[in-house]
Amino acid sequence: MKYRILAASAALMTAAGWILQVPVCAEETAKCGDSITWAYDADTKTLSLTGTGRMYDYEGVSLDDLLGYSHSGQRNDPPWKSVIENAEHIEVSDGIEYIGYNAFKDAESVQEITMPDSVTEIGCSAFKNTSQLETVHLSKNLRTIGDEAFSAAVELSEIILPDGLESIGTNCFSHCLKLSELEVPKSVTYIGKEGLSDCIEWVKAQRKKGDFLIVGDGILYQYFGKETSVTVPDGVKVIGGNAWTQPRFIESATYRYTALNPRNDLESVSLPDSVTEICPDTFRELEQLQSVRLPENLKHIGTNAFRESAKLSEINLPDGLLTIGEYAFYGCKSLADLTVPQTVTFIGKYALDDTAWLPLQKGFLILGDGCLYRYNGRDKVIWIPDSVRSISENAFSGAKIMEIRIPDTVKTIDAGAFDCKNVTLAGSKGSIAEKYAAENDLPFRQTDAVPSGKKDMTLDLEKDIWSFGNTSNIFGDDYYISAIDLLALKNRGVNTANIETEWNGSCVGLAISVILAKNGIVTPAQLQADAKTLFEVQPSIAVQSFINYYQCTQDKTDTKSSLESISQKCYRMVNTAKNVPNGESPFLLTFATKSASHGVVGYGQESGEWEFGGKAYDERILVWDPNYPDKLYDESCVYYDSKTLDYCIPRYDVHYADGAADNTAGIISVCNDMAMLNAYPHSLAQTVSGDINGDKQLTVADAVLLARICAEDPAVTDYRPQDLDGDGYLTVTDVTELLKMLAGTK
Repeated sequence: MKYRILAASAALMTAAGWILQVPVCAEETAKCGDSITWAYDADTKTLSLTGTGRMYDYEGVSLDDLLGYSHSGQRNDPPWKSVIENAEHIEVSDGIEYIGYNAFKDAESVQEITMPDSVTEIGCSAFKNTSQLETVHLSKNLRTIGDEAFSAAVELSEIILPDGLESIGTNCFSHCLKLSELEVPKSVTYIGKEGLSDCIEWVKAQRKKGDFLIVGDGILYQYFGKETSVTVPDGVKVIGGNAWTQPRFIESATYRYTALNPRNDLESVSLPDSVTEICPDTFRELEQLQSVRLPENLKHIGTNAFRESAKLSEINLPDGLLTIGEYAFYGCKSLADLTVPQTVTFIGKYALDDTAWLPLQKGFLILGDGCLYRYNGRDKVIWIPDSVRSISENAFSGAKIMEIRIPDTVKTIDAGAFDCKNVTLAGSKGSIAEKYAAENDLPFRQTDAVPSGKKDMTLDLEKDIWSFGNTSNIFGDDYYISAIDLLALKNRGVNTANIETEWNGSCVGLAISVILAKNGIVTPAQLQADAKTLFEVQPSIAVQSFINYYQCTQDKTDTKSSLESISQKCYRMVNTAKNVPNGESPFLLTFATKSASHGVVGYGQESGEWEFGGKAYDERILVWDPNYPDKLYDESCVYYDSKTLDYCIPRYDVHYADGAADNTAGIISVCNDMAMLNAYPHSLAQTVSGDINGDKQLTVADAVLLARICAEDPAVTDYRPQDLDGDGYLTVTDVTELLKMLAGTK
């Protein structure tokens, strides 16, 4: 509210002739460019600018907003805001080169503008809404007039555009209803859409001269004829944005303007070879347009040039074409045949979308000079070809794409190129892929990374796995779990209600225990005194209980997988398997079969050629299967396609392909997180043997607590039971064993 009060006060003081900083009738000065100042003489009502270089640009926001610099680097209101409504003359001194954006917008009292020959550019909206402007003296060296620069200068009737002028912006003279004396110099190569259309008297005069209004350096500004098949005359170089519109002059006692409607009856156009550019919006929304013959020398097709001309079916893009603007052919639903020449170096976003042609293109749609416009395929892991130099906006779209590998040949990536929910970009260190990922908060994987040097965690099938497997010959017909292990599970919040049931497998317990042993969390000697490897451990009652203990905790093995799609799970499984030789732990893989579920250990991957069910696979995940424990059992491995991530497990008749109707079962979880796999550590996995109270050390307090447990003290609820004598129960004997440990006699 502070600025609102100041603004209101300033207006009141100005109206009353009070002093702001200096009297209004005196000269006010301030900076409006790095080397430019301004002054206002109230007696002559003249606003003058003195200095050299470029003026500042201005946003033109109200004083209710914060003063100073905006986010775009522009200033807010120009400093002469408090006096401009009274100014009648604007004088720019020699040395100033640029008139700023919005600089004198809404200067409704200004009648005359004088600028020196040093000015080469007038910014957008610089003199917009100068409703009393009658006279403008332009610089002889002016090259560019920005969009809407003189829009709504309704009293302006004459202006001399200097020779050498090159560009007239969009809507530059819109609503300049009296402007009839106007000569577009031959030097002008570009006129924005509706740049001159509201100069009603001028347009009417040009209409009488013939069907083709050609101005500047061969710009076809408007076609006034009635033919539905038009051949543009030789010598035209640029097809303007208004070329195929029908001007309709709306005039009443109070208002006049030009309505521009697309030529809905135009069917075909042939352009001469002299044409090098088609401006934005030129052929847009021409309902009956069916064919356009483009010239051999065409270099540029502008934004929206043919947009939504739905019947357009015949067009040739010539060799030598360089750029195709955004949305250029968007909505040309009948356009099914199109060849983009290799000379094209830029294709704007959605330029070819919503055409009959685009869906016919499969795989990598690489256009022009290595521009990857779109990927139409079902791969989840994508290798971009080395021939690609640039990636267009929206080139990749789809939440199921997991990884895109970008070669160093790619030099530019447009914003929004990867519209994929879970995509990881992969590339070399320091590449544009890494830079783009960092700037857009996407995960990045370095493809040229050297091995970490960490311990190889690949399973040795002669020592790192159990010598026995997941059979009732080993585990019996009922689940066996010792009383002390059962008590530990209950104390740790595991639901034990259904433990004492008919045995139907301990695959997960076998798999988890292998992973824990490989990570050194439990050692073979803890399971069997004379064992040096897990392979040597025999399936004693205590070992069975140990395995079944982890079988009972399987619902805590993975939480990440429950939030992932099947493709995400497979992608994570593949990357985890590849990293096992470089120090990443083997992982628990659980999957659904047709009738149940199963758990195995994934411990690596290898390349090859395999075929199952008529489908080829080029990679496989190495698996230790508790059902076939003595070796690598080929049919238990997970075979996958490295690009589509389609996979199968032949032994269990599991196969998955995105969108396939005959998929059977699939991955449930992938986990090598020790905090998950060992969420409820077995007593053998404790860091300190005999630690009953959980303080990670062996003291008399542990013996006292164990004695209270054996005495069934109801006050004892939190403890880590350890069966120190190996009989499967907590008894006084365990207290004796603990005392021996404290005395150092064991």
